[in-house]
Amino acid sequence: SCLGSQVDIATLELLNRCMYESFPFDILDELSLAIKEGILEKAGPIYQFTHDIIFQTIHELIPASRRKEIHKVLGLTLLEAAADDQAVHLLATDQINVYCKDS
Repeated sequence: SCLGSQVDIATLELLNRCMYESFPFDILDELSLAIKEGILEKAGPIYQFTHDIIFQTIHELIPASRRKEIHKVLGLTLLEAAADDQAVHLLATDQINVYCKDS
């Protein structure tokens, strides 16, 4: 949920490769379970929450201080791995901006 209400598979694959030591699970393996449970749906290369209320609830279940740290880690990881991909750079910048907000 820290990436937003929808995210493309390429970004998830990038994060899965770069953060395999940080996450206690494989992001890609968990997607099918989230789809089966009705939390996410797949539309082409995009994974999105099935409803805004589900997205909001899951996001708010993460303690604010932990959410902030997740945004920082995601932003720095994406920035480092982005190469010349402007979309990834933009997402990384968004993540860092969320981290910096209210600091």
